[in-house]
Amino acid sequence: MEIDSSYKTLFNLEIYKAAYDKIKANQGNLVTAKESLDGVSMEWAKKIIQEMKDRTFTFKPSSRIWVPKPNGGTRVIGIPTAKDKIVQQVLKMIFESVFEPIFLPTSHGFRPNKSTLTAIYEVRKWNGITWMIEGDIKSFFDTINLHLLAQFLKQHIKDNNLIDLFWKLAHAGYVNDSNYQKSFLGLPQGGIISPLLSNLYLHQFDIFMNHLIEKYSTFDKRVSKHNPLYSQLKKKIAKLSQIPNKNKEVREELAQLNAQFMKTPSMMRDSTTGTRVYYNRYADDWVIGVTGNKSLAETILKDVKEYLKEELHLILNEEKTKIRHVETEKVKYLGFYISRKSRKYSKSLRNKVESTGLVRRGNNASVIIEAPIDQMIDKLIEQKYASRVNNKVKPRAMTKWIYLNPQDIILRYNAVIRGILNYYSYVENRNQLSYIMWILMFSTAFTLARKLNISPKKVFQKFGNPITVKYIVKDKLRQIQLYKPETLKRERTMQNIEIDPFWPPGARVVVGRKVHKTRRRGESQIF
Repeated sequence: MEIDSSYKTLFNLEIYKAAYDKIKANQGNLVTAKESLDGVSMEWAKKIIQEMKDRTFTFKPSSRIWVPKPNGGTRVIGIPTAKDKIVQQVLKMIFESVFEPIFLPTSHGFRPNKSTLTAIYEVRKWNGITWMIEGDIKSFFDTINLHLLAQFLKQHIKDNNLIDLFWKLAHAGYVNDSNYQKSFLGLPQGGIISPLLSNLYLHQFDIFMNHLIEKYSTFDKRVSKHNPLYSQLKKKIAKLSQIPNKNKEVREELAQLNAQFMKTPSMMRDSTTGTRVYYNRYADDWVIGVTGNKSLAETILKDVKEYLKEELHLILNEEKTKIRHVETEKVKYLGFYISRKSRKYSKSLRNKVESTGLVRRGNNASVIIEAPIDQMIDKLIEQKYASRVNNKVKPRAMTKWIYLNPQDIILRYNAVIRGILNYYSYVENRNQLSYIMWILMFSTAFTLARKLNISPKKVFQKFGNPITVKYIVKDKLRQIQLYKPETLKRERTMQNIEIDPFWPPGARVVVGRKVHKTRRRGESQIF
């Protein structure tokens, strides 16, 4: 539906219907809220519209919960009531119609047709970078300056009534153990509209980075040039290779030249070559790529630090913000490892061209994207698919699924397996996912063993390998098989999906192209 960016849009019943459908479709939005959608009705929507007309509507305080972080510590999440989520969704739809067209393509977080994978896909194109800056903003959501954010809103939202509604949301506050706490700084993580507002806040940073890219990138110069020594060696080797019946001296000279040739870069940089700067952001996570020397990366980081502090009142986390040499270190970004092939690696890929005698080397300019196998294993342990005993990873039963029938257990494991394979479909080390598949296969077997009170060995005897469960539906025999990929070869096309592939699928299970939804108790259809 076409959305007008005026306060009167809040008087339209249809936009509440659309907001309700979006909230309901994403059932994860309702998981931690104490209030279900049961109290939402046509009468409720009409009442909210009247309150909007009277300017008497107010947001209720959010419930605060503390979610543990994988690396220790906790993250504070503010959970609005289910009804306030619908109003936030309406406000988000209005603001999104204004701001989405002006957001820059370097921003990938919480935007239509954007995801962590589109972000990584763009980083994959940064061929030839030598340094990467990993950026981390300290307590970003908690330190957003609301007055600055209101100024950014006013630049494009001309209806003051919408700005007033934003302030009602910003000052709604929190409830901690039944104690009300007013908010003067920051946005609540967990709110429907918070990601959009945070994108607007950091949109100013995106604009600043565009200026830095123009300032420090020398687009009129190539970033590298041909190495004359490489060309000289290549010609000498080609000339000696054409000599028939080579004697010992020629063979030894050819071997020495080939050894020197393999150590000599084909391209080189010096004071006459140019530089390039790249930038990519997903929510408050961002990276900067630099083709140039380390001093340039240090200068850029200094400029970024000063801008964030002086203009956006944000502080970089010094411990997590690093400058890394991508040929010797891996950069972690959005659940992937990013690096570049070193000359030593490309040397291992060399092959000899029989017609000329030249040794051809692999390209070491390309950016490598890898799945973080070690951290994926930690995630499996965190989600209870496995445990670590004496520094050894052992699959374990998913005990909270034991109440399900065997076919539904397979259905849930298949969703996790397919999610992981799809999410890491085009990583360079996709073959290493075989270990992840092994853990999940035996976790399935252990879960079925607990369910049926038999040994894991008898699970394979009973259901085969791959595990195949047969069952009857309406007098018809059906079966479901634990998914096992035919190959773990890297795929060349990216799938734009925005999920946590490890999240146990309770509300929605995807198998192939079919979507199976579990019905939530007490859920009502009202519009």
